[in-house]
Amino acid sequence: MGYTHYWAQTRDFTRDEWAQIRTDMEALLKDVQHVQGIPLANGMGELGTSPEITDKKVWFNGAGDDSHETFCLNRVRPPKESWQNSRGGDFCKTARKPYDLAVTAALCYLATVTDPISHSVGSDGHGRDYLDGLEEARRALPRYANILDIPMDILRKDRWCMPWVRTYESSGFDVKFCVDGKGYVEHIKTGDWYCFEVHLALAQFLDKTKEVKFPRRLKVRFGHHVDDVGNVEPNIWNSYGSFDQARHKRIAMAQAFALAPLFDNPGDRLQSPPAYVRPGEMPEPETRPYSFTELLASLS
Repeated sequence: MGYTHYWAQTRDFTRDEWAQIRTDMEALLKDVQHVQGIPLANGMGELGTSPEITDKKVWFNGAGDDSHETFCLNRVRPPKESWQNSRGGDFCKTARKPYDLAVTAALCYLATVTDPISHSVGSDGHGRDYLDGLEEARRALPRYANILDIPMDILRKDRWCMPWVRTYESSGFDVKFCVDGKGYVEHIKTGDWYCFEVHLALAQFLDKTKEVKFPRRLKVRFGHHVDDVGNVEPNIWNSYGSFDQARHKRIAMAQAFALAPLFDNPGDRLQSPPAYVRPGEMPEPETRPYSFTELLASLS
């Protein structure tokens, strides 16, 4: 999709709140343009135009060739549309063009200053990709300098790293490799975490439990096409091929069967991961293996 920021506006703004937001956004976008020298335009990115900040919305883009997708903030959230998971969900693909500074600064503001917080924010980037936006927001809006921060949802996401493991929520568990060098399994219902002291230990556990044999063969049907996927799942943690509801269900059940015993007698293995990770707090290797099988192969 390209480098994109995502957010959910969880509430509407009162007229008094919006008056302050308008003032703050005007100051922020003016600083981006006139101090940082980054041209901004209306939501269409048309040269010779300016960001639109009205009683109803804030609407801007980069200018001309430096435009990409529109950033739009509404005082009152529009009705939910078919492509949205929830009312107020939106995104802006900036492709890392210069106006990304204004977008990340605005999202830092919306995720930390509004009270109660109005936005949850996600991104294809990481916390480090918001550092310039945070600095810009603090410079343009010094009265909030001690409040402004990188959106917490992004700092939480930055706890996790490759190798990626695909676990089904219906299994009742989640499996994560953490930037602290450990591996974690979450028991979703209880909120407990089982800790593997190193990535290798979790990778070895997944490798040991990856292949599962079922009593019956399974055929996945798509219209007139039938795909015989057999009675063996070669890797329940990173499955591939044709899927239907029955196959999803049997993989989820196999994952639950493998993970549940970890919590029967966990001893001192119950340990929570860091709540969040700030840029630079943890070592960041140049490369990480994409899957646990690649991790094991690299160490063999």
